Amino acid sequence: MKKSVKSIAAVFVVVVLCLGLLAGCADSSTSPVGIWKISGAQTLGMDVPLDKNGYHEQITITLNADGTVTTFGEKVGTWTHKGSALTIVENGITLNCEYNGSSFVTVIGGVTTTYSRTDSPYPY
Repeated sequence: MKKSVKSIAAVFVVVVLCLGLLAGCADSSTSPVGIWKISGAQTLGMDVPLDKNGYHEQITITLNADGTVTTFGEKVGTWTHKGSALTIVENGITLNCEYNGSSFVTVIGGVTTTYSRTDSPYPY
């Protein structure tokens, strides 16, 4: 009886370890590599109407597979990603972003900006 309990416990431990390994793999499938555009912004708790001035349609950020950042066709910085933390260093300025796989959020000077994936770099 004691051997069967130990065997069941051992199998349970192996299953838990395998699930932990699979959870680590999920992070790599949500790589931030790709083209991102501004999809929203807020300041002082209010939405900023980006569509009135076309600002959001003109700015894209490309996170390249080699760890570089491209805007307006020029490499301007680097990026790193670990879990939900995305760090972008652009022209000497470090942006610490919250990343969830389909968007990332930056907060600069009280303005919260959300970026979402897109298929087209600037200009569209």
